[in-house]
Amino acid sequence: MTTTGKVFLGLGIGCLVLVLLCCGGLGLVGFFFGKSFQNATSDDPVVIEGVTDSIVEITVPPKLEPKGSVKWVVPFVNKEMLTLVFYGDAGDKSVLALIQFGADLGDNEAMKEQWQDSLREASQKDMKEVELVESEEFKIEINGSPATFIVGKGHNEHKKDVWQAMGPFEGKGGSAMLFMQLDAEEFTKEELMEILHSMK
Repeated sequence: MTTTGKVFLGLGIGCLVLVLLCCGGLGLVGFFFGKSFQNATSDDPVVIEGVTDSIVEITVPPKLEPKGSVKWVVPFVNKEMLTLVFYGDAGDKSVLALIQFGADLGDNEAMKEQWQDSLREASQKDMKEVELVESEEFKIEINGSPATFIVGKGHNEHKKDVWQAMGPFEGKGGSAMLFMQLDAEEFTKEELMEILHSMK
């Protein structure tokens, strides 16, 4: 698994820990759930594309290859709790990541706000969200619900220009979030917007 893949997997595990703490799942229960989470990972492109479709309809450009996915189902009750996928280019200079929590969590507004805040904080740290020097809001309807993404341009840690888009939306199976960061030397803003426009 690539560096980007490991980072995003770590982000997913961090979200899982949040869920276990909020639901009171500690000790052996937390350990067992964590093991089942690890067993739900895949780097098979066909599996990744299928997991992506379970979150949202989206057209991912060929330059962003499927790198990994997680489809975590709670043992015993057979309910999807956490779903995530990530795509990246050969050098991990560009990444597109989607994460979705199960509908049971999405129905709890307090939980929904808590995990969305945690995702934003984790993304800022682990996915290296850049400070945008120019930005705008992009509004679209996804799965019948309104969504707003912050889109803009900034400089990454290597002083390279990147296009970035980030925001929550309603996935097919629950509340979801998108994080996308594209190398400005390889992608145009129009290409980034095409990806966002393709989401349904």
